[in-house]
Amino acid sequence: MPQIYWIRSLTLLFTLVSPLFAVEVFFSPGRDCENRIIEAANNSKQEIIAAVYSINNPEIVAALKAAHQRGLKVRILTDRTQASGPSSRVLELVKAGIPLRVHSKHKIEH
Repeated sequence: MPQIYWIRSLTLLFTLVSPLFAVEVFFSPGRDCENRIIEAANNSKQEIIAAVYSINNPEIVAALKAAHQRGLKVRILTDRTQASGPSSRVLELVKAGIPLRVHSKHKIEH
């Protein structure tokens, strides 16, 4: 059975799948939330699915890229306005080969 972690921050809603079902929720701002997201990405065994308003944290991006390089299926949906922002790291993820879709149905991804 897959284990599902839900991690919610102001910039990231994240689903990680591994062997057993479980749910965890974290809120930001705060370094604890970021650390738990990175830890969950580093410990994920099968798949990471992220609905992202803004992805600009270099450590979280590095953890997602590392998971992808380990062979995990990583998929991301992001906000179109934030994806084109000056601090966005969306192109870095795309260049790493991570499938990324830009949300275009609603004005913002909240």
